[in-house]
Amino acid sequence: RPDDYPDYTLDHQLHLLRFSPADGVLPSDTDDTNVRGTRLLYTPVLHYSHFDGSASNQISTGANTLWYTWHDNAQKTDHDHFMFVPWARVAHSIDFSWSRPGWLQITKPRLQYTYVPYRNQDGLLILDSALPADTYEQLFRINRFSGFDRLGDSNAITLAVENSWVDAKTGQQRFSFNIGKNYAFTYHRVCLSDNCDEDIQSHDHWSPWQIKAAAAYK
Repeated sequence: RPDDYPDYTLDHQLHLLRFSPADGVLPSDTDDTNVRGTRLLYTPVLHYSHFDGSASNQISTGANTLWYTWHDNAQKTDHDHFMFVPWARVAHSIDFSWSRPGWLQITKPRLQYTYVPYRNQDGLLILDSALPADTYEQLFRINRFSGFDRLGDSNAITLAVENSWVDAKTGQQRFSFNIGKNYAFTYHRVCLSDNCDEDIQSHDHWSPWQIKAAAAYK
């Protein structure tokens, strides 16, 4: 394929879950686990990628369409909730390379902006969502939560630099060192707890530095 080309892809994901008290469901506003119901999530995503030599530009936009219906057996109440959350991400990277005797060093700065508008999700159940531990990969996720019950609000930029050292003879990567950091223009408001203690960016604009390193030997 030529070095300079655009690429468009359209992805769809559909998740259907039926849950009951045996699943250990915990509503966010009560300790009662005696609920049963259905969760439906549909996520269309449009990706645009443009590669020009050593530079890469990617734009993604999509939406989380989430529908819940559940019955609380203990309180004898029915609940129904629909949520539509659009989002967008713009990413840019460029490769720089230097030759050394027996080695090739590649350095790739990365820049990403992510926007997810805030939606109040306090009254929704928590079936499978959690806030994963901070990792380098977590810096580039659209949704900071795992699972499908929460979509975290985001108005943030991610800055990172990736470095790799490649054996010039074999082409094998011998060592890599990546470092990055995230800056949230607005504090995170979607949380799993009332005080948001589990999310540092609910009260601090900067995330901790994240580092990822790997080495390979013969």
